This record gives sequence, structure tokens and C-alpha cells, in this order.
Amino acid sequence: MQVRVGLMLIGSLAVTAAVAACGSSGSDMNVNMKGTATSVKPDQSITLQAKNVRFVPDKLTIRMGSVIELKLENLDATEHDFQVDGLDADVMSGGSMNAEHSGGQSGAAMVAVHTMANEKGSVVFMANKKGAYNFYCTSPGHKEAGMVGTLAVE
Repeated sequence: MQVRVGLMLIGSLAVTAAVAACGSSGSDMNVNMKGTATSVKPDQSITLQAKNVRFVPDKLTIRMGSVIELKLENLDATEHDFQVDGLDADVMSGGSMNAEHSGGQSGAAMVAVHTMANEKGSVVFMANKKGAYNFYCTSPGHKEAGMVGTLAVE
């Protein structure tokens, strides 16, 4: 049993080291949804906090056609996510979403990011259409409790 645990630990460390060696710390290299590398530097970076089952701020404004990095900083002891519905956007990197929290959407690239308790996550995207869009947390009961906001694309 100890040998098996030791081998699993060594294997995990080897994978971690391989990923770190392939990483691009501090560069502007991202991987798009198709898995190909793209060199993208965000035009705007937004930090959105999930705190006390609320988003801070709850109103965001971005420019259509700008590359946006949205960072979700979860300050609560429970998981949260950010999802915006109906936004025509190209997701360039990030945007992971817990399957049971996808809000019923599937197939299309979705501007969304999931975080565990006291963790951070991000998504890089470009909005292709002007308008006002609602965003919310898809964790059960959070949207109903007021964890919502608006995203204006100008």
C-alpha cells in the first residue's frame, strides 16, 4: 500500500513538473478553446470579487472588440462562479465551468469561470456585440439570493 501511494505521489510530481516546465510564466501566451496557442495581451483586466454571496462590483462596462481578462476572486468559504448569458463572444482562454453549474448551456463557448472556496479563476474573452447582459452565480440558490450583476458592452 505504501509503495502504491509513493508511486502515485511521484507520478503526480512528475506531471506537475512537466506542466510547469511547459508553462509560460509572465508571458502573454494563451490557449484558445480549440487548444491552439494564441498570443493575446488583454486590453482590459477586471477583478470581480465573490463576497457574502454578492459580486463586487455588480456592474461592469467593457468595449466591444477589446480583449478582456476577467478575474474572479472568491472570498467566501463556498464555491462560486460567474456566468453571463447571451453574450456573443470569443473565449480565448480559461472559462472553466463546473458541469452541474452550466445553467443548461452546452456546445457554444460560454463566458464563465468557476472557483472553489477562497480560490481565484479567470477567463479571457472578446465581446462581439454591443448590449446589456446579465451575469450571475449558478451555484444553487446564489442567483436567487442576489448574486447577480450586469455587463454593459459599449
